[in-house]
Amino acid sequence: MKTTRLLVIGIFVLGAAGLAYQFYPRQTIDEASAPVDAASTGTPASNTDDPVLARVNGTPVHKSELIPYLQDLASNEQLLQWGQLESIPPEIFETALLNLTQDRLVRQLADEAQITRRPEVQALMDKSSNRIAKLAYLDQLTPGLVDEASIRQRYDELVASLQGKKEYRARHILLKDEQEAGTILQALENRPFGELAKLFSLDENTGLRGGDLGYFLLGTLDEEFESQLTRLEVGTVSRPFQTRFGWHVAILDDVRDARPMPFEQAAPIIRQQLERQATQAWLDQLVAKADIEPATADDLQGRAPDAQ
Repeated sequence: MKTTRLLVIGIFVLGAAGLAYQFYPRQTIDEASAPVDAASTGTPASNTDDPVLARVNGTPVHKSELIPYLQDLASNEQLLQWGQLESIPPEIFETALLNLTQDRLVRQLADEAQITRRPEVQALMDKSSNRIAKLAYLDQLTPGLVDEASIRQRYDELVASLQGKKEYRARHILLKDEQEAGTILQALENRPFGELAKLFSLDENTGLRGGDLGYFLLGTLDEEFESQLTRLEVGTVSRPFQTRFGWHVAILDDVRDARPMPFEQAAPIIRQQLERQATQAWLDQLVAKADIEPATADDLQGRAPDAQ
């Protein structure tokens, strides 16, 4: 690893001299595939956009090639936080470069041994290539499928659907059996609900928040759970009851008229939902236009069809 360490040190010095290695929120695996061959596009690749970060046996390693290996070792949030090349922990950079080097060297050996020409291996490589190309294309296509007017329209529809509805806020403690639930109910006479939820609730997500489920509309939680809650007066604790998740002790904290989320907060969520729906509709339409024919008996047996 001495050579790798020297490469890393050299790259970090280069970064400190002004080579910005900027990560972007939308930069995902589809953007992190191997760099496009400039000859195939007619557009020369920019050294600034995709600089060489190292060389393996004389072959350059570009920034775009290293990104997916960095993503294997750190979250996108961490990469964004580090921001520039010189901010990446050396051990992360070194491991990513090592993993890329191993993959590249073994791939060369596999090519030489013609292993990558086997049909089953080619099929897996084609699947990976197709999937990455699909994600990259959809990443460019999807934002254009949804406009601001459709987001506003959906928001207005959601606001209208809340008219006359109530929101409930509750806390609960999830337990494995009725006996435990009964014990917790007795303990509530002397200890705060939130404290017992943090200590004993099997629902880890809400338990850390003292059992708080936040505000919700009827129809969004388990039917039996909601049925038990709507029988309670605000501020009262339920008797132990069972749902498909286990046994519960719950308290109803508040009931209020349903309030829509402000448009500024709701818009990104609505956009994501509409983009997902629009993308699926586009894919369905694309497939519907394709000419898909079932294999013939000759195809399945590997025979060429008879000449007409």
